[in-house]
Amino acid sequence: AGGHAGFSLYCLGIQSASHTISSFVVTVRFFSEFLLHWGNHRASLLGCLLREQRRRDLAREQGLGILMALALLGSCMGLLMEIFRKVRTWNDWQSDLGARDGSQRAAAQA
Repeated sequence: AGGHAGFSLYCLGIQSASHTISSFVVTVRFFSEFLLHWGNHRASLLGCLLREQRRRDLAREQGLGILMALALLGSCMGLLMEIFRKVRTWNDWQSDLGARDGSQRAAAQA
């Protein structure tokens, strides 16, 4: 019953990585906007650069957003399958957990 040990931790790791990537994208966008406004460009050149930069940023963010959405969807589906598997095998899983606790107590007493 314990053959899937750590699966939920892998799913949580995927979710954590997704949030990290999202934070990185927001940070990159902030610094790119900041650097464009910080430079001494003419107004027309700045408008053109901003439009092109925002178009590239939008394409990158859309691609990463779709990739993260698919990863999160897969992670959620995996967690749901793990929940249903644990519900279906609850008695076996609970007895296996109890036996493991008993062997750990015996090893700790020795």
